[in-house]
Amino acid sequence: MSMWLDKGWGACWLEFRPDFTAIEFGLCSFIDWSRDFVGSDASLLARSASAKRRLVTMTIAVDGIYMSNDEAILRDGVAVGYGSSDGHAHRVGQSIAIGYVSKKCATPGKQLAAEILGEMWGVTVLDGPAFDANGLHIRA
Repeated sequence: MSMWLDKGWGACWLEFRPDFTAIEFGLCSFIDWSRDFVGSDASLLARSASAKRRLVTMTIAVDGIYMSNDEAILRDGVAVGYGSSDGHAHRVGQSIAIGYVSKKCATPGKQLAAEILGEMWGVTVLDGPAFDANGLHIRA
C-alpha cells in the first residue's frame, strides 16, 4: 500500500465501511442508479437527502507521529469529524490523513485541527489527492 495516501486512495474497512454511504465516499459516479441492486432503496434515499459528511484528504502539520484511527478532527474546539487513516506520504514528503468531516468543513483550504496523542495539530483540507491528482504521472 505504498504511496496510497499521496493519491488519496481510501482503504477497505478504514474509509470504506458499512457505516458510510457511497455518497459520503464520493463514489456516486460508479453507481448505475437506473438498475435495481441490493440496498438500492436505501442508497437512493441517502442520495436524495444529501450527505452530512464527506471523505476528504488533509495535510497535518506534524511528522513522525500519526493517528491511530478515528482521531478527532476539530474546528474551534468542536468535533467536526475524524481521521480514519494517516501516515507519511513519501511522494509529497508530508503527513497526510484521510477522514470524514462535516459537509461545511469539507471545503478545500479549510483550516481545522487534529488531536493526536493528546496534542492539537493543524490540519488543512485538500482539493483532492496530494500527488498526481489528474493521473498524468501514472500514465507516463
